[in-house]
Amino acid sequence: MPALSRIKLPVSLLALAVSFIATFALQAGAAETAYPAGPVPAQRKGGAAGYAMQHAREAASAQLCEAEPNRMFTRHRLGSACIAYYATDGREDQRRAVVFFDGDVTLERYADKRGHAAELQRRQRQLQTLANQFGVRMVRVSRLGVEGSSGNHGDRRKPEELVAMDAALDILKQRLGLDELVLAGQSGGSTLIASLLTRGRSDVSCAVLGSGAYELVDLVHTSILRNGGRTTTRAIRNVVYDPSTQIEGIVRNSARRMFIVGDPADARTPFDQQARFVDGLVAAGHHARLVRVKATGELNHGAAGYTLPLAALCARNASDARMAKAARDISANLKRQSPGGRTEAAAASGE
Repeated sequence: MPALSRIKLPVSLLALAVSFIATFALQAGAAETAYPAGPVPAQRKGGAAGYAMQHAREAASAQLCEAEPNRMFTRHRLGSACIAYYATDGREDQRRAVVFFDGDVTLERYADKRGHAAELQRRQRQLQTLANQFGVRMVRVSRLGVEGSSGNHGDRRKPEELVAMDAALDILKQRLGLDELVLAGQSGGSTLIASLLTRGRSDVSCAVLGSGAYELVDLVHTSILRNGGRTTTRAIRNVVYDPSTQIEGIVRNSARRMFIVGDPADARTPFDQQARFVDGLVAAGHHARLVRVKATGELNHGAAGYTLPLAALCARNASDARMAKAARDISANLKRQSPGGRTEAAAASGE
C-alpha cells in the first residue's frame, strides 16, 4: 500500500469541514435515529409503518442488481440484497479507504424523494472534494431501503441489515481492490458499524463513530414506554441487534483505533451510552477514545462534519493527539456563526 504520511490540517481543510457541518446542520432531522413510538412485536413483516420495500426484484437477482453501476448483489444467511454505493474517483492504487454509513432517514425525508435525491448528490460531491483534499479514497454505502439499496428502511438496526452490510463490505473490498477499511458513521450508521465490528471483522484499521446509540435494547424499551407502549426487553432483543452486549466479538488488534464522537447535549442518542461503550471497549483490551464535540442541529446530534474529516485523518495515520486537535479546531470554527445563527460556511453559500 502506498505510504500515507502524517499530515497537518490546513485552513482550507478546516473550512471544508465546516462546510460539511453546515450541510448536515441544515438537514438536522434528515438522518437521525428515530426510535419506534409503539410496541416492537417479536415478529414483524414489512418494516415500520410508512416505509416500503424497495428494489425487491434486484434484491433477488444478481443480474438485475448489477445491471447498474455502483451496486452490489450480496447473498447472506438471511437472504440476499442489492446494496448501492458511491466511490470517489482517484487514488485507485491505495489499498485503504474510508467507508461511510449515514444515519437513519426519517419518514419526512423518506417521503420527499426529490429532495432526498438532491441531497444525496450534494453529499457525494462533497465526499469527492474531501477525498481530494485529504488524498484518500472514500466510499458512501447506502443503508437498506434508501439511496438505491434494496430492502425496507423500517427494518434497520435488525440482523437483516447487519448481515447484508457485512457481506457488502467483503464485496466492496474485492471490487475496489482494498485490504483495509476505515469505517465512519453518523447516528444509525455508527450503530451499524459498532455491530459490524462485533462480527469479528479483522480488516478495519480505524473506526470513527459519531452520535451513535449502542445500548439499543434499553434505548428502544425506554422510548416505547415513554410513548405509552407496552413491551419487554426480551421481545426487543428478538428483533434488535444490541452491540453493547456483543463487545467480546470484536477482534483484538493493537493497531486498530476506535474513536467514539459525541456531544454531551445530544438529545437523540445518550452521551452516557457512548461513554459506557468506550469504557467497555477499553476494558476488553481495545484502543478506544471518547471525543467530545459540539454537534450540529437543534438536537445537538449531527456529527458527520467531524467523523468524515477525522476518518480521513485516521486513514492518513494521524496520531490520536492530532485527531483530537482537529476535533477541537472544527469545534472552534463552528462557534464562529453569522448573526442569523448559521455557520459562516452556510451563510457564504446562501443556504
